[in-house]
Amino acid sequence: MKFLNGLNMASAVAFSSFGNALEQNHLPDNQDRRILPSTSIPRPDSNNRTFVIDAHSDLDNYKCRGRFLNITLDIDANIDLSVVTSATLVLPAWDVDLPHEVDYVYFNDRFMGSFIGSHNAWHMNTFALNLADIVRGTNRIDVKIDQNLQGWCVSVDWVAIEFDYASVFPEHSDRLIDDHSHLAGNSGLEVSVSFQNPSSTTCDIQGSLSDSDGTFIGAITRAGVAVDSVNNIGIVNFQFPAIQICNNGKHGPYNLNGVLFTCANNAQYMKATVHVTSPYGLNQFEGCTNRATQSPTPEPTQPPRVTQPPANYQGGGSKTRGPANPNGGKNPAPPGGVNGDPHFKTWSGAKYDYHGICDLVLLSHPGFDADLGMKINVRSKKTMRWSHISSAVVNIGVETFEVAGVKDGNTHWLNSNEVRNNDWEQETVKISGYPISYKRVHTESREYVIDLGNNESIQLRTWKDMIRVDIIDNQEQQEESVFGGSLGLMGSYPKGIMLGRDGKTEITELDKFGQEWQVLSSEQMIFHVVDGPQHPTKCEAPSKQVLRRRLAESKISRKDAEAACAHIRFTEDEFDLCVFDVMAIGDMNAAGAY
Repeated sequence: MKFLNGLNMASAVAFSSFGNALEQNHLPDNQDRRILPSTSIPRPDSNNRTFVIDAHSDLDNYKCRGRFLNITLDIDANIDLSVVTSATLVLPAWDVDLPHEVDYVYFNDRFMGSFIGSHNAWHMNTFALNLADIVRGTNRIDVKIDQNLQGWCVSVDWVAIEFDYASVFPEHSDRLIDDHSHLAGNSGLEVSVSFQNPSSTTCDIQGSLSDSDGTFIGAITRAGVAVDSVNNIGIVNFQFPAIQICNNGKHGPYNLNGVLFTCANNAQYMKATVHVTSPYGLNQFEGCTNRATQSPTPEPTQPPRVTQPPANYQGGGSKTRGPANPNGGKNPAPPGGVNGDPHFKTWSGAKYDYHGICDLVLLSHPGFDADLGMKINVRSKKTMRWSHISSAVVNIGVETFEVAGVKDGNTHWLNSNEVRNNDWEQETVKISGYPISYKRVHTESREYVIDLGNNESIQLRTWKDMIRVDIIDNQEQQEESVFGGSLGLMGSYPKGIMLGRDGKTEITELDKFGQEWQVLSSEQMIFHVVDGPQHPTKCEAPSKQVLRRRLAESKISRKDAEAACAHIRFTEDEFDLCVFDVMAIGDMNAAGAY
């Protein structure tokens, strides 16, 4: 196989890009064995914030095809989780043959994601843990090997969990390095990582670079790196050559992941996701073969072109237009979000449908509340005729709040634990300090509001099996909105431009845009259970012909559908969507979702 240099130094070690991980004649391994090369990834030492297991029957054990690694790790019962800000699970894995091999990782039965790596090489895998899942005592880490049963094998060297007690070092940095020689090996990207270091020392270091989609670009592992200490802070510089970035073929921003430092003076630093770089373009890397032909995608200035509901229903068809504003035009337009079968609405007010059945990122905002971070994921499921949002989860910091329709549990969870009635009555339910209110609107409907302050909020409403999510910003103070900088299926804030995960590429094809924001296997599973198609399996989507045929077969007339939707208090567009859903789903009660 072809290896790429991870750093332009003789002592540097790096792993290949995943796209070249398999030789053309490589066949899957097919039997268990324990003869493995020693790992080149440094193992952290156990202390009062880092817990490590290096001796277990399922460690250094090369297992294959559908089998499990079942590893246990004990956490000190005296640790105070109430003062912990985050926790990271770390597992060095051997011989992960991406893109063909899929190995699922679970922590105390919660799905965490899939291994990344390359053929016949070690790679450190890191996962951000939900603090509510951690047990003071014995914790279980399970790896299901070769999920797709193609004959692949994997091994894990050691397992560690590290706790962070404060975000002390948020100011990491990045820059382009270039000696103007037009040689890709001597130019590239440097990411500088700060960490607590009481004295000058030497450290063993590891870190990986990925693009905004989570695709691996390169990794660096070095032993005995000299690190100074200035005001008890040390800095380690990772330098990734331009050739790796150009071979990846995608513009920035890029992510530095899976960082681990173990130092001779006992200083340690370990974090799953450390730094997101500036949105560099391929043309900015000196010596890149694509320099002359590729440039960053220009920042779009206009909202996306989205197909609106047609003016009339014509038998084969699509959505219908109802009477001019049934409420007299006095009510404001509804906020952005998702509802119905499902219909998505961007920040600009543009509407589109995406029927992909999978987990989707409605909103991603790593910079929310001084980098505390926010993500809103929704789960789309198939009904007898269409698809709908069956559950939604909000992740702020390390905490999650999840709401599900009838078939997904008909309840609500805070940090994977069902919220009790007396907690609602005492108004004590909060997510990372933000209060959550709850009321039962109807026997078939519940409503939740997460108050973000300054007239901004997240509203979740159930109707039978369906979930509606409305995200409300302060229209009069958009420049100060907490949603500034967010992306996802609502587009960029505030223009609603349909951008890819790189924050630059505008995607005008709706199916491609929907697929772009499928939850990736490299991202933390924030739903409390795994269900439905999961990446790397793509979202399942019915064809447009099937959708039109199902609408044409509706047994509910337009007149009856309009009567069911007469209560709509927002705009004509909301009325249209309601009428469409009633006819498409074939259920007059579907109007209750509006």
